[in-house]
Amino acid sequence: MEGRQIYNLDFLENFNGYINPRAILLKDLAKSIETHVSQKIYTYETDNEALPTFQIQVGNQNIPHLMGLSKNHHYGLPTYRPLEVFLGLKRDWSLEKIMEGDQRWFPEAQDKLIGCLFLYQIFNIINCEVYTTFFKRSHIPDRLIRDNVYFVVFKTSDGKSYSVELAPMDTENLQNTIYYPRSLKINDQNGIAGVKLNITNIEVTDVSEQPPKVRYIRWN
Repeated sequence: MEGRQIYNLDFLENFNGYINPRAILLKDLAKSIETHVSQKIYTYETDNEALPTFQIQVGNQNIPHLMGLSKNHHYGLPTYRPLEVFLGLKRDWSLEKIMEGDQRWFPEAQDKLIGCLFLYQIFNIINCEVYTTFFKRSHIPDRLIRDNVYFVVFKTSDGKSYSVELAPMDTENLQNTIYYPRSLKINDQNGIAGVKLNITNIEVTDVSEQPPKVRYIRWN
């Protein structure tokens, strides 16, 4: 049934990580993410007086990289433009087709696919921990400094951690800029070197501007 979502809101809210990554339906996953996670701005309030609020904007263009579908992680895609990749996922780029395109991709990316099913919980901070690297920069791992990571959200399930690292859209205005999801890491503990934040309130709003028109890239 076309209108039915396998990964509906109830599924996303209660997902516990127990799924065979080979059974994940990418078309349904992409449509679910677009409905419930992306094209939204998340505004967080904290109890930290030095950092009382911050915002994250999640766009469709951010999702392929979180799945490991980028030129640095998959060497057989017909396009590497993120919005074209996302549209392909929504149309007919199946997991089997992507695995055939680069057989080395899946062993490294399978946990990231599970992590993408956690994105709703991660951005809504459902049983998650949030750390910031704004403070004590001298104690922050070099990789986070290099990648301009200022927030990390951790989700832990069955002894495995899924962490989304957030970077600023405007590196010159760190306090007032909006942050975006730069990467999704598995069992990476670098973020806990930051200061833990207690999130006291979350407001979620839709992105106001219309998404650009994207051409569909057929994958034969």
